[in-house]
Amino acid sequence: MTEPSRRDPTIGRATDEAQLAARRAFVVQLRAGSEPAQRRLLGRVEHVSSGQAATFESLDELLAFIGRVLTEVDERRQDRPGTSAAC
Repeated sequence: MTEPSRRDPTIGRATDEAQLAARRAFVVQLRAGSEPAQRRLLGRVEHVSSGQAATFESLDELLAFIGRVLTEVDERRQDRPGTSAAC
């Protein structure tokens, strides 16, 4: 895991924003009882741009949801002319 950046926030901003596309953004809310250090995660996740949401009771469930949604997003982008999944 990387440490929070302490660099000048204006350096590399355009590159960072391109790599952090909103269609790949998620909100994760952890419930009481979650213990991330022990990989025990309980909560809710929501895909920002589509509004798809799910509850999860494990890291595997959280990652499965994220993987499924990103696959759907990439497939939809590939189906549209003039777009690329890498964006």
